[in-house]
Order: sequence, then structure tokens, then C-alpha cells
Amino acid sequence: MSQIRYHSLDAARGLLMMLGVYFHIIVFHYEGSWLGLLGWSSHYFRMHTFFLISGFFSALVLNRKGHYEMLHNRFKRIFMP
Repeated sequence: MSQIRYHSLDAARGLLMMLGVYFHIIVFHYEGSWLGLLGWSSHYFRMHTFFLISGFFSALVLNRKGHYEMLHNRFKRIFMP
């Protein structure tokens, strides 16, 4: 069975991560200017979209590999570093 790679969702997730870095820099250093307002406006859609895409990928791993492999994968990625 060939496994489909969702390159567009990977790219969207990476873009949202970079927007998160931008958000944290702008909000804490330029809070009173128009850049701070731009940073806060990106925050309202960025987190919801990031969690939605991450949930899709978690469901995809669960569907492809099963419960045990998903938990093992999560353990390696979260607790091992």
C-alpha cells in the first residue's frame, strides 16, 4: 500500500510555525506599534489552523499504524529529546 504524503499540509504547518516565531518576536518587542497589532491578528487564525492540521496528522498516524505504534511514536518524539 502506497502512503500518500500531504506536501501542502506539511508546508502549511511549517509556515504556521514560522508565523509563530514571528508572533512571539513582534508581540513582545513591538507591542505598542502597528507591528504588534499585525502579530496579534495573525494569532487568531494561526493557532486554530495549526491544531487542526496537527490533529489531522495524528489521526492519519493512528489510522495507518494503530494505537500502539502511535503511542510509541509520540513517546519517542516527545519524551526522548
